[in-house]
Amino acid sequence: MKRCLLVLLLAGCGRSPAVTYYALPTVADRAPDGAGPPVIVGPVRVPRLLDRAQLVHRAGASRLEVDDLHRWGATLEAEIARAVAENLARLLPSDRVVVHPAEDPGRDALRLTLDIERLDAVPRGETSLRCRWIVRRGGDVVAVDATTASAPLPSDDPEAIVAAYGRVIEALSRNVASRIRALPSGG
Repeated sequence: MKRCLLVLLLAGCGRSPAVTYYALPTVADRAPDGAGPPVIVGPVRVPRLLDRAQLVHRAGASRLEVDDLHRWGATLEAEIARAVAENLARLLPSDRVVVHPAEDPGRDALRLTLDIERLDAVPRGETSLRCRWIVRRGGDVVAVDATTASAPLPSDDPEAIVAAYGRVIEALSRNVASRIRALPSGG
């Protein structure tokens, strides 16, 4: 009898819940073809509280919830850089948008650095983003700005959290694309 219980106990302990991995969604827009400048996205900096594989959301004013079973497919910094680069590739008339570190695509390349100051998900509330960013051409700063965005977050479902993060990163990408389109051509 003891042997049967031990076998049943060990059989049940061998299974652990599956981990789900996520990527930030990107825009479906498509800018008209053109010869826009190449863009290098990165580096990206995120708050240390978020610098982890797991999804993180607020569970109170001073409490964070770290979800061990729901994780980013890459580091959050890399995931944001990838999503912004894909968004810019669709929003700008440029077919040369790459993620740092990348080979420099030419002397007229623009380099976008992102400093994410806040990226909060508050279930049954909203997701908010505050990001300062700089665009450089060569050694010259050609644009400095900040983007603040928010999106509703109706639940604590991981899919909803990822979708809301995608919406605020899209708002950031659209702001950056608008400023890049307004820059004078340069060499």
